[in-house]
Amino acid sequence: MAESTERRLQRPVHLVIDWDATLTSGYWPHVLANIPRMTIVRHNLHQQCADPAVAMRGLLVAARQDYANHARRWLTTNACDDVQSYCRYINSFRDVVQRFYEAITESNLFCSATDRDVQMAALVVVTNGLVGLRAGWIGLFRLFLVAMDAENNSIERRSTITIVSSKSTVSFIRWTLRHVARSELPNLGYDASKFLNLVDNIRIHANEIEGISTPGRSTGRLIPNVLCSSDKLQGLPASVFSQNVPSHTAGVLPWVVYIGAVGWDYECLMAADIGIWLHDGPSTDINNAFYPLSFGRMAHYPIPINDQGPHVQGKRQFLWAQTLGQVTEFLLALR
Repeated sequence: MAESTERRLQRPVHLVIDWDATLTSGYWPHVLANIPRMTIVRHNLHQQCADPAVAMRGLLVAARQDYANHARRWLTTNACDDVQSYCRYINSFRDVVQRFYEAITESNLFCSATDRDVQMAALVVVTNGLVGLRAGWIGLFRLFLVAMDAENNSIERRSTITIVSSKSTVSFIRWTLRHVARSELPNLGYDASKFLNLVDNIRIHANEIEGISTPGRSTGRLIPNVLCSSDKLQGLPASVFSQNVPSHTAGVLPWVVYIGAVGWDYECLMAADIGIWLHDGPSTDINNAFYPLSFGRMAHYPIPINDQGPHVQGKRQFLWAQTLGQVTEFLLALR
């Protein structure tokens, strides 16, 4: 398949996409146990050290129980009968997630880890199929490739991608993207080097292992940059519509497009110029995905993306797409 520059964005877009089960076809924090595994391999300590995956599973079991207990207590003592109370609910898990990350730090799982360990761990999970990117990611990212060589004030130059995650780390996400690009793109006839250049310039708003990118080794502390919905929201640039700019200015500013799959994406879906709920099942699944928010009673149901025209105005609801391919076609139609 030869590369082409014919299909281009017709207006600037700042795409913000969630990593956890949105850009990925399925992601869980247990795969991060492969980082200390690589540290053990590097130091040849197989006989002396227990499998880090066992420790990570124990931490995750405790975290899930803490999460369930908190949800039950909150919903027992608080009413969740409108959008505002739902946002308070999803942000009330901050302390739960904080405790989980503190437990990871105290376990010393990432102590002495290096960027090389992260690189090798990401390669393992990609090779073994534990983490994969959702079908259609290549076509979506291609829309932003030409930005690397575009003129300073062109639509392409003003179009960018940001990835957000509350369950992974900046370095693990970037290395995973690099490995997937090297693995998938040559088989499709694409130049992987251009995608790698794009990956290296993507902004990633996520947690990180302290000191992982320094010449030495990490302290093992997990820096909690993104704990809950409001932290994702802080990583979202201000939407054009929220800035109340003149129409002639709004036409040249990048529209913020947010793609998410779960309830913790709700605030970002609503704050973006265009929010897109990505779900490959029926739209009726939304009440489960955003529980206890009740669509139809507390909020508007999302609009199927194929029913939305290319001219999007300010709104109080978001769109629903089943595939990233639908998102790509939608972005190409924006004016």
